Amino acid sequence: MKRIFGVVLALLVAACTQDAGTDDDETGGGWGTGNRSSSSAGLRSSSASSGVLPGSSAAGGSSNAAATSSAPSVDTPPSSAGSSDSGAFTPAYVFGHSSTRLYRLDADTLQVTDLGLFRFRTTAGTITFDEMTDIAVNNAGHMYGCSFDTLYDVNLNTMEAHAVASLTGSFNGLTFYPAGTLDPMEEVLVGAINSGDALYRINLSTGATTPVGSYGGGWVSSGDIVSIDGDFTYATVKRGTGGDHLAVVDPVTGVATVRAAAVGTNKLWGLGYWNGVLYGFAEGGQIVTINRDTGVGSVLETQNVAFWGAGVTTAAKLPN
Repeated sequence: MKRIFGVVLALLVAACTQDAGTDDDETGGGWGTGNRSSSSAGLRSSSASSGVLPGSSAAGGSSNAAATSSAPSVDTPPSSAGSSDSGAFTPAYVFGHSSTRLYRLDADTLQVTDLGLFRFRTTAGTITFDEMTDIAVNNAGHMYGCSFDTLYDVNLNTMEAHAVASLTGSFNGLTFYPAGTLDPMEEVLVGAINSGDALYRINLSTGATTPVGSYGGGWVSSGDIVSIDGDFTYATVKRGTGGDHLAVVDPVTGVATVRAAAVGTNKLWGLGYWNGVLYGFAEGGQIVTINRDTGVGSVLETQNVAFWGAGVTTAAKLPN
């Protein structure tokens, strides 16, 4: 379970410009120095002087019983109103984040870039402290995020996260559904809560939530959900004391069809996608590639970061 830092730590964060090391699972995300190991098996790290996304738009999105077996073949994804080849924002970026810091994985070069600290602000514009539990990116490249109880609009040029509204519930997963799923014309922001199996439609202006459905079968959100235009909606789920599993989610009913095999890495609190590959981001720092058909994961790299979430544009590249 993702945990909340204390007030003293919040004051320290507000006074610092970089993460301080801690390795305590009880305090959780984003600080990840200490004893967490880091290997060099494939990914290269670098720092970024800017969080600018080439070609992104300032436009926002919309304003407004599980089967454990073989899931529908990913060779026949649902049709949608949009297209990932329509000229929309599609750089090969998959984002992961700790509770306080944003990172970017270039899925083409496998380079990881540190984009810096989230700069949280209240609805009145006052600097505040919070913890980002997940992010979502629409087809124009615009990012929103959430803490357990607040919806944020994230400016990737400045890393400022401006509070939009309060959320009812404890949210740990966030994604945009492509146009043509819940709304015939617009993308819709959807969130998963960590206290049950329910999914909610989130109004981008007011933060008001409307039930969409539930995973069913005793499965609850492990930490994230991601929906891709022209492919399926995927989620990381868990049941009881078992490990994390990959699920394909019906976007209309919320019902999850869960892969029988566990991913193999637990606390997968972030999920991204590019070119037919699912990327899981774990609290232990692992970045995992997940087979969409079997649900089995392979550790690509272990970073010195406690990942709390991840996100990718709904216009992410589809496999050729």
